[in-house]
Amino acid sequence: MANDYHQELIPGAYYHIYNRAVASESIFSSKWAVDAFMSRWNTYIEPYTDSIAYCLMPNHFHFMIRVKAAAEWDKEQLAKENTLLSLKLLEGKATHNEFLIHQLTRALGGFCTSYNKRKKRHGAVLQEGVKRICLRTASRWWWQLCYIHHNCIHHGFAPDYELWPTSSYHDYLERNWDLLPAYLQWLGGDGPNAKRRFFLAHQRFKDSWAQGTLDWLTDVEPED
Repeated sequence: MANDYHQELIPGAYYHIYNRAVASESIFSSKWAVDAFMSRWNTYIEPYTDSIAYCLMPNHFHFMIRVKAAAEWDKEQLAKENTLLSLKLLEGKATHNEFLIHQLTRALGGFCTSYNKRKKRHGAVLQEGVKRICLRTASRWWWQLCYIHHNCIHHGFAPDYELWPTSSYHDYLERNWDLLPAYLQWLGGDGPNAKRRFFLAHQRFKDSWAQGTLDWLTDVEPED
């Protein structure tokens, strides 16, 4: 059975979202492009999701997100979107998935238009249809978190996590571990334990990837 790379975005669920440039063009090779992309992501996607991890590589991007539960959606923010789908969602005539897909189109489409204008080029910038995979287990959440941050190492752009600038790994280096939001409690609950498990998981992921083994989760995942 073929994999479904365009799964429905359901409130409360976790997802891996990714896409790449057409013809492997290095679209994120400048600070302007990174800032332009992240600005649109933060404007159109972030109000309705929790970003857990991201990594922008020269020719592709990865995000791990949690779609906010329906009760967490801000109706005033939805009204400010002032789009047909935002208004229909408020009226109960559209789904959260339909709205979020439209928001992704707005975010990525706006970036591509700006990119083409700046580069004086025409045509597609990103491959059609952003891919999205639902992450259904805690072990998959751990794997995806580490995999996304490991992308810079995997593709040979940096020897270690903290040496790649366009990655959320830096956010975890600087975060207050004593104030973990509810959607990150699976990292370990209390701050010191979550911090320990986060960095241990990443080191073991890196080591296991280099060795071609799959035992990196040992002593990182909770025993229950």
